[in-house]
Amino acid sequence: MDSATCANCGKPLSPMWRNKCEHCKTPFSPDLVVARNAARSGGPVTDDAPVVTRTYRGKPEEIEAIRRADADSLAARGYYPKSQNYVPGSWGAGAWVLGVVLILLFGLGLLVLIYLVAVKPPGTLSVIYERVEQRPADKPAAEAVAASAVQGRLETLEQLKLAGAITDEEYAAKRTDILASM
Repeated sequence: MDSATCANCGKPLSPMWRNKCEHCKTPFSPDLVVARNAARSGGPVTDDAPVVTRTYRGKPEEIEAIRRADADSLAARGYYPKSQNYVPGSWGAGAWVLGVVLILLFGLGLLVLIYLVAVKPPGTLSVIYERVEQRPADKPAAEAVAASAVQGRLETLEQLKLAGAITDEEYAAKRTDILASM
């Protein structure tokens, strides 16, 4: 079931109540919603899982805040989004049939149909996170970058000398310092 608990009353959060605790009516914090979504999509992430799938349900702006918090916590563990798919919510055929039947029977179905058109149900976002191994820095490439930086400093120093901005003694001293820093 759901492993998230309310920060206010400590009771388990029900998946039926999307935005509030059903006991004390406290709004969910993003951390609790992330825990709830983690429980729904297979529980906590183990460090050896190559792929993690998360499913978020709600309005797009709500989902984005929750997804960002979840993505940050997963990125700290080496998981990065590979793909995502958002499916907008839609009312089932039963709701539309109910509206039509109520129009025929009582004339109240028009209000139901207006509601179905005006209010969109929550959508679902599915994100697949893939574990990316950190590669050690390529030492020869790092040395090449450092060498090109030293070469650039020496060229700049040479240009200053040719422009007359520094004397020959200053040039020799600075060139010795640059070469010593290699």
